[in-house]
Amino acid sequence: MDPDQIRNDQIRNDQAGYNFVSFTCLTCQYKNAYKMDIPSNSQPDRYKNALKGILSASSIIGLFIFHEAKGIVDNFMPEVLKESDLLFLSKHLINAHQESIALFPDSDKTIWGIGNTHLTIKYLGNSFFIVLASNTSALPSHVNSQLDYLSDLLPNLSPNLSPSLSPSL
Repeated sequence: MDPDQIRNDQIRNDQAGYNFVSFTCLTCQYKNAYKMDIPSNSQPDRYKNALKGILSASSIIGLFIFHEAKGIVDNFMPEVLKESDLLFLSKHLINAHQESIALFPDSDKTIWGIGNTHLTIKYLGNSFFIVLASNTSALPSHVNSQLDYLSDLLPNLSPNLSPSLSPSL
């Protein structure tokens, strides 16, 4: 069943929070219920889901989103790093990232290794950057696809809507 063809009256939630689509077969009148991921139309929900997808990777330690004018707009880094630490870190990493992109314009990410931690910096558009801390230098493919999705999503957020300050995921 195509999720675009689902009506709101066909969707119900079970007690565990899963979405089910319920419908009756027109041919045999059999009642069906299938667990499905129902796409959300709201931009904040899509933003939160993309962050959840990135943070679900076992190699990801944390992430934060930085805006050049607003500073840290979302922070999912270990608590040992204070906002002042992240501001200092982000300004230097972003400057280094911009210099790297100037030298290698076909690259979209910069990776820095500090001890056993790898920091990946990616420009998302509209003055937003994401910094990922991970245990490995190579990111899982689903993380890369979520990063690309965020690159498409964040610049298109309405002007009065910015990413929430540490949304509950």
